[in-house]
Amino acid sequence: MRSRSQEEAQDRRKEAQALIGEAKVAVAAGKTSVAESLCRESLQKLREAYLFEPTNLLHREDLHKVGRMVHDTFGCVLEFREGSYRVTCPVLLSHSKAGFSIGGSAKVICSVCGQDNLTCPHVKGRKYNGVVANRWLGYCSVCLKKDCGHAEGQVYDDIEACGIVTEIDLDHVALVRNPSNPLCVVTEYSLTNADLLEMLPEKGRDSFVYGETVVECHHCRVCCH
Repeated sequence: MRSRSQEEAQDRRKEAQALIGEAKVAVAAGKTSVAESLCRESLQKLREAYLFEPTNLLHREDLHKVGRMVHDTFGCVLEFREGSYRVTCPVLLSHSKAGFSIGGSAKVICSVCGQDNLTCPHVKGRKYNGVVANRWLGYCSVCLKKDCGHAEGQVYDDIEACGIVTEIDLDHVALVRNPSNPLCVVTEYSLTNADLLEMLPEKGRDSFVYGETVVECHHCRVCCH
């Protein structure tokens, strides 16, 4: 049976494929801007699939493959916003899994029985049979989703016990290499004038004007993953 992370990754892949399918329809209808938007959204979904299942290199390969298609079809330029160039490309950002992790105290209930996670008999990460589907704070005890097909009262086997946070008292947020929530990652960062000058070839530095020069990105064309 696939783990929850694997299921999340596959869900994201399916969403990406559906978006690409919609983009092809948009292209056929002459709606180029719509197609571009859909393709770029699919890149985000593929990055999420990779974050959920980093050991599956297929996610990373597909991310770069679609990235090259987007680059060759629509072109890629860095957005200039709020006084700086922004890197928002899911392909480029996929080279780091750095993200944010919160610290503090919390009250956590068991996803299987709904009792306090510290006193209930279930061990987080362990799988159990005979789990009765319930709703804790709106989340399904079987899959932890709010919208699903699991019927309350039905019994399911091979269900992994997890913790559901009900109350939390935060005291810090830290930037870490591998956040516990795969999606709590850096989604964009800015590039200063010095950053860009360092990247440019020497002959192109004299003509570069920060904020005015269009900066193209060709990462997907040169990256070896």
